[in-house]
Amino acid sequence: MKYEIKIFLGVLFAAALHLHAQQSPVLKKLEFRGLKALDPKDAAAVMGLGMNDTLPGGWPGPQCDSLGRWAGRRGYFSFRVDSIMTEPSPDGRSANVTLWANEGEPARIGEWTVEGLDPEWERKLFPIMASRTGNVFDESVLEKDIERILDALENGGRPLASVQVASLSMDAKSRLRIGLFADPGPMVRLKSIGVRGNTVTRKRVILREARLQPGAVFSRKEVESARDALSRLGFFEEVFDPEIRFAEDGAEVVLPVKDGGTNTFDAVAGYNPPQSDRENGTVTGRLEFGFRNLMGTGRLLDVYWEKKNANSQAMRFGYEEPWLLGRPIHPGLRFLQEIRDTLYVEREWRLSVRFTPLARYGVSAALETGRREIVIDSLGSALLGLAQTRAWFFSAQLDYNTLDEPLNPRQGVRYHTEFSTGKKRNIGPDFLVAGRGLASSVFTRTVRAGMEAALPVSGRQVFYLGAHGAEIRSGDPAVPLSDQVRFGGSGTVRGYQEDAFRGSLVAWFNAEYRRLLSRYSRAFVFVDGGIAQRREPEAGLVRTDMIGYGFGIRLETRLGIVGVDFGLGEGDTFLKGKVHVRLVNRF
Repeated sequence: MKYEIKIFLGVLFAAALHLHAQQSPVLKKLEFRGLKALDPKDAAAVMGLGMNDTLPGGWPGPQCDSLGRWAGRRGYFSFRVDSIMTEPSPDGRSANVTLWANEGEPARIGEWTVEGLDPEWERKLFPIMASRTGNVFDESVLEKDIERILDALENGGRPLASVQVASLSMDAKSRLRIGLFADPGPMVRLKSIGVRGNTVTRKRVILREARLQPGAVFSRKEVESARDALSRLGFFEEVFDPEIRFAEDGAEVVLPVKDGGTNTFDAVAGYNPPQSDRENGTVTGRLEFGFRNLMGTGRLLDVYWEKKNANSQAMRFGYEEPWLLGRPIHPGLRFLQEIRDTLYVEREWRLSVRFTPLARYGVSAALETGRREIVIDSLGSALLGLAQTRAWFFSAQLDYNTLDEPLNPRQGVRYHTEFSTGKKRNIGPDFLVAGRGLASSVFTRTVRAGMEAALPVSGRQVFYLGAHGAEIRSGDPAVPLSDQVRFGGSGTVRGYQEDAFRGSLVAWFNAEYRRLLSRYSRAFVFVDGGIAQRREPEAGLVRTDMIGYGFGIRLETRLGIVGVDFGLGEGDTFLKGKVHVRLVNRF
């Protein structure tokens, strides 16, 4: 019995050794010799060879066949594998592989033609092709060229076109002649444009913003641009891909949408801790009601109030009427008032006209005119050296916006610039105007610019960058306090009090690394910074720079989007951090 057990165990051991010997070894080293133009890393991937992976089954026949086919698609039709050496380790568990290959002469493109198209189309297509005479043939490049031809035809009213390789021949000098045949199909025009899913927004509003006209030549690019334009309106919870149905020489397009809350309630509350034992903490706040689509008509109404500190507050009212006389012209009016330190009041009345003929590409422009006045009593003028003024101004603005989502963008850019000029009258008081030699009237000029960019990094990670700047020029000896740009706080440089900085030349930036949690939710860390410069009558040039950093979160809840930002200014301890709580509700 004992002998039988020993014999049985010996058989098992021998079988185990045989099974181990049959297992493929692990690749420890791979070397290609003879490859000059072809990348060894790509060659290894094509053969399925990875470090510390077992050699694939059937090695090396199927792998060499795959390598040869890959080289042929890259134009090396004469490619061959001369020999392969596989050196196993003493225990047979690993191996080093060396492969000798001969690329041969690559096939170059001699000439290529596209038959089936008229000469006008050929002149349009040849400049966009990547397959050029003299280039090494690459099958993937040719496939992309065919896609370019199809895209051009589709966007030129030929969505039913087809392109195929009609001939492929090579001469004795390895010159390749490529012949393509294109069937352009019928010229297709937009037959009808429909809308589905809208419950609040009126159909005519959606159609006019889509900018698609029945009878126009079909272009898939234009149809997709219509979808993007509708998304940027902010009227809809979601805009789906257009549905397209072709019937002979006509195309029927349906734009599916899902209406969302177009009205917003935006509330921000902030707390600035005391800077010394003699001070009290300050609560700041902001309320904004935005009605972007009144009664489904696209009309816009904006109401805004903000308490910036204990002695300053601001209010704003704005209205815009869309599509004047059926044209993409949007007239509007706006009133603004700010009470500064309880000493003076700024008021503005503005009339504007916004133009959006290129809205589907994210481009809009606007012209504004209005009056601005500073109301201040004699005491305020004496304390601040600020005159009572009245000014008329005119401005021109340009906006480019491709951000895919206004509240939580994943990609896209936005750029805004504004140039304003005006004439200001220094009304009084006399002791200030005469004492400081202020002219009765001066010309002013303002230039503003801002940029935002959302750059997808990987997965749900996004890098956000914003940069803004402004320059104010005036005929006064120094740009007065009321004309200077104020910034700092929750919307500009976090970690500081609202409007903590001012200047006639200012700039600030915002950098955030975001982790997107859902469509409207994210967690992020940020670094903000800026610079402010102004000239004072007595102190001369005054320059200030600042840096702030912190973290924040935006969470989508039943109440709306709740946001919390915690920021620290330069030199702040944790207890002196600025907290801003925000609630954005759509209804």
